[in-house]
Amino acid sequence: MKRIGLFTNLSKDVHGTKTSWIVAKANSLGIEILVAPHIYDLIGKGIAAEENAFFSQSDIVISLGGDGTLLHAACKAAQYNKPIMGINMGNLGFLTDTDVAHAEEALLALKEKRYFIEKRMMLKGIVVRDKIEQLSFFAFNDIGIMKELVSRIIHLKASINGHEINSYSGDGLIVSSPTGSSAYS
Repeated sequence: MKRIGLFTNLSKDVHGTKTSWIVAKANSLGIEILVAPHIYDLIGKGIAAEENAFFSQSDIVISLGGDGTLLHAACKAAQYNKPIMGINMGNLGFLTDTDVAHAEEALLALKEKRYFIEKRMMLKGIVVRDKIEQLSFFAFNDIGIMKELVSRIIHLKASINGHEINSYSGDGLIVSSPTGSSAYS
């Protein structure tokens, strides 16, 4: 592991203290850390990289925050086919791999290639109107499709790998990945 993208939630690390510490530890192990420009401006460490370079030039992305931070980072990392590891600074940390107290051990394991990549199914959503693709995105947990507040029933078609499997009419639909479905159990 030569280069890590560190995706930090500053609402959980307001002054960047933990982010700065992780960058310093990684650098001491010979690992380069890419950070968003606003993170670099705050801590003065790491390599500032805009979003495209941040994800495309990272060997792995580490999310530093909670499960929400990991979910956000995972959707972006999926566009670049990059693995992700979560370091928890929140309360529950259901999806994150470790916490800040064990971050140095996790960095060493990455450097020494003592890890495995667990493949998780993600969802890809595509919004099509009048046969024109308006938007596409990835989701790690779930996708919620809802009608507008004053709109009537919505009509949806669900496809897997381009093959229509069902159609639905109603107020909305929630499609969950195996990871996201545990939240509804």
